[in-house]
Amino acid sequence: MKIWLYWLAVIYLKFLAKLQILKNRPLIIGITGSVGKTTTLQMVNAAIKESFKIKISEKANSEVGLPLNILGFSPRSYDLKDWIWIIPMALIKLLTNWERYEIYVAEMGIDSPNPPKNMDFLLSLIKPKIGIFLNVYPVHIEAFKNIDQIAEQKGKLIIQLPKNGWAILNNKDKRVKKFGKRTKAKVIWFNGEAEEAAMAVAKILKIKPEKAKRGINQHFRLPPGRGRIIPGIKKTILIDSSYNASREPMLRALDKLKTLGKGRKIAVLGDMRELGNQAQKEHEIVARKAIKVADEIVTIGPLMKQFFKPKLKKLHQFDNTFKALKFIKEKLIKGGETILIKGSQNTLFLEIITENLMKEPDKANELLCRRGKFWDNKRKALWLDLKK
Repeated sequence: MKIWLYWLAVIYLKFLAKLQILKNRPLIIGITGSVGKTTTLQMVNAAIKESFKIKISEKANSEVGLPLNILGFSPRSYDLKDWIWIIPMALIKLLTNWERYEIYVAEMGIDSPNPPKNMDFLLSLIKPKIGIFLNVYPVHIEAFKNIDQIAEQKGKLIIQLPKNGWAILNNKDKRVKKFGKRTKAKVIWFNGEAEEAAMAVAKILKIKPEKAKRGINQHFRLPPGRGRIIPGIKKTILIDSSYNASREPMLRALDKLKTLGKGRKIAVLGDMRELGNQAQKEHEIVARKAIKVADEIVTIGPLMKQFFKPKLKKLHQFDNTFKALKFIKEKLIKGGETILIKGSQNTLFLEIITENLMKEPDKANELLCRRGKFWDNKRKALWLDLKK
């Protein structure tokens, strides 16, 4: 889409979404951070949904995703044909969608310091009264000068909170902690765990701790591709973390691999993308951890191939997901292994590996990330391109 058409579409959708929000005037909770936003979103929802009428920005956190979510569009990826339908339908949604809710919980992601992909643009759409700031890591750093600029952008959520608002801040992240002195809002500190952040929200909303805990236990499920445990073929255990990857989630996933199951440990690791000049450092950190944890390591993509050192006998490197899958099924799996599958989403589609190793692949649409016709076509195009 040409840039001026894109801008027109974004401004148009923002205008309609702001009108839609006015129908309910909900309390808005904003969640930002480099990693863990979706898990925290689902945790907050589980903790408070029995006490309030809630709407969440499920699978939506951007300058396009949030307005579409507010207007009532189902979450999915859209191609050009879809946009031709969305533009008139957005106005119809505004006129016909009278969904009622008291609280809107929004995941707020940024990809750039520049509009419309920055925090300023998202804050021109919604004005949270409660802000959760999880962490700052060098994710999407290619578009930023440095990690401090990422922190500054994300921290604008906390700076703009009103005096009668609440900032829920991770006291284990040095960059997040600095915003405790830069907000007018009251501050609650937590130790970096999503459940603690959710319990802080429950406390602000005067929900009894035991009720919030019960809600989490009953309703929380890890989102697809974020560390779900799935039964695999030949009595294997799959840790499906195929949605995306950056250094800190990679390290946590490897910790999970280390402790789960009694069989051999296999780490299937794809490139971590959009790291700019931090790529070598970040991949080498992950490599050192993987070597200590895994009995067999399969890497996918050029960055892993270049920066994963040293080259050991247990290291098997591939250019694409399909070659790696064939090797894993034919050479590595003997039975009873625990297999971690994690990598960035761009062009890797590691969910292909998870789907083909599942004991019940017919549950893929229910359990895995990137479902639907749009993503099916993307995976098919990748396969056809590799066959050329």
